[in-house]
Amino acid sequence: MYVTEGAVKLKTEDTELICRAGSLLFLPPELIYTTLLDSPTVRLYHLFYDLCLPRDWSEAATFPPGGVFLTGLDVKVSAHPYVCDMEFLNRPTVISTFMHASDRFERMLREYTENRPYCRLKLNAMLGELLAEVARAQDSITKTSHAQNPVSKPIIEYIRQNYTGKITCRSIGERFHYHPNYVSYLVKQATGMTVREYITLLRVAEVSRLLDETDMSITEIAQSLGFYDSSHLCNVYYKTTGCTPRGRRHYSVNI
Repeated sequence: MYVTEGAVKLKTEDTELICRAGSLLFLPPELIYTTLLDSPTVRLYHLFYDLCLPRDWSEAATFPPGGVFLTGLDVKVSAHPYVCDMEFLNRPTVISTFMHASDRFERMLREYTENRPYCRLKLNAMLGELLAEVARAQDSITKTSHAQNPVSKPIIEYIRQNYTGKITCRSIGERFHYHPNYVSYLVKQATGMTVREYITLLRVAEVSRLLDETDMSITEIAQSLGFYDSSHLCNVYYKTTGCTPRGRRHYSVNI
């Protein structure tokens, strides 16, 4: 599930999750859950990857206007109860920030809507790519992907501690006495992202946290996290998450 506007509260037997605008929500196959939508302006993509539904299946009775169902995807990664070795797929998981998620879902929706030959094959490939990219991003955030590399580990730690400042491959290279190209290689190998993409991911994730948990203005957040100004923050945040900072804060305080 990818929320583009508003917020969704989801309840399972064991837990309750809130998925705000710009967030991805993953649920294991066959999990029983209840979705609470308190606002008529909620918009989201609801993508099933564990079952096949006919294309003419009607969700009108169970889903509000503005929702988009991408149904009929037949990715079965493995048997229940463990989906696969992607840990985040084996339990309800909210990922607050994922690079370019909005663009990815729009492309999947366009492919599904046009229903051209080999549509299902293309959608499965797109979904598989999405899951792999999310898994890599999760690995980089939890440090599992670079924990075994003693060379890249201090560089990743340095970026995570200093991402609010002006960091480049050159400045990192000067700090650790490496060539900038080698720094770029190490970061890409550890995170699956360029240095700029990784810094953007960290900054946007922190923007989301500050919007949710503090009363700081967007201008103050921009200044504290190394953005040029509030307009720069808004442009980067919208491009990355598909929602505006004001939209995120509005639904954070009203859910």
